[in-house]
Amino acid sequence: EETVGKKRKHPSTKSKAATKSEEEERLYNMKYRLREYMHKVRGCTKELCGRIRSLRYFNCVRNFTTAEQSDIRMKCVGCSNLVTSNEAGVFSCCGHQGCLNCMRHFSDLQKCVDISCSAQVKPTHIVPASALIGSGDNNEGGGKYGKKL
Repeated sequence: EETVGKKRKHPSTKSKAATKSEEEERLYNMKYRLREYMHKVRGCTKELCGRIRSLRYFNCVRNFTTAEQSDIRMKCVGCSNLVTSNEAGVFSCCGHQGCLNCMRHFSDLQKCVDISCSAQVKPTHIVPASALIGSGDNNEGGGKYGKKL
């Protein structure tokens, strides 16, 4: 036969160029799926962060509205001083609490008093505790914000 000295290609063997392009296509598809998955994960992360901040804010508002004026004594995260209700406040964007002086200072820097919080704070986000403190009758909130919440 004439094919004795020649190598015969197996019909199922593919060329190196075809194999390489298939590998590149497979790698591209894997990267695309990973990007889409991470997009969903980031969305869930943002949603969870927002819900945690809202919960923290509403818990703080509840604590302020159900407390008597003289009951509120808290430690400021920014300066570590013990503050009363006249000096305390909460950020409406993240729910962290502190003394009004620290809150004003940090809001001018667009930062939260809690160093682990990454919320961008504005001076308009400061809610003084005196605006939320309850009157003590029938557990109704008092102040400008407390009745609505």
